Formats: sequence, C-alpha cells, structure tokens
Amino acid sequence: MRKYELGLVVKPDLTDEARVALIAKFQGIIEAQKGSIVKFDDWGKRKLAYEIMKYREGFYSFTTFEGNEDAVNELNRIARISEELLRHLIIRVED
Repeated sequence: MRKYELGLVVKPDLTDEARVALIAKFQGIIEAQKGSIVKFDDWGKRKLAYEIMKYREGFYSFTTFEGNEDAVNELNRIARISEELLRHLIIRVED
C-alpha cells in the first residue's frame, strides 16, 4: 500500500459536530477501503489565500493514510459531491 495525504478545507459556518462528522466520514471511507490512518492533523480555522464561494476562512485538516488506488478514487468521488467542502487535495507521500 502507498502512503497518501488528504487535505480538506471545510466551510467555516458548519457546527463543530458537523465538521467532526464530515472528517470522520472521510476517515471511514479510508478504513472501508482496507486502508489505515497514520496521522491526523487539525489546523483549525485559517484565512484563505483567496475567496472561495464567498468564504474568506475555512477549517483545515490533514489526514495521512496508507491505502490503495480504490480508496483515493472513492475519496475524490465523495469530496466532489460534498457541499460542506470548499477544497480537497490528495497527494502521494514519498517515503
């Protein structure tokens, strides 16, 4: 399995419970695809470099995980249809 990092920028007007549930949903997708979470890093609310959908701030979180290509494809699919996200990015981490 390869190592990846999932970066999420969540809308700032979500409640804390909804934000935690959204992040847990993405981590559940990783585990459902037989992946494992290596590290989770929550940066909290940060100012965006530029305005996205009229938002100037967002909650940043990063999850490092080991998984296969199916997990990456499923994460991308779900992230594209999630209205709670401003941006997402999945990169492969070199060891």
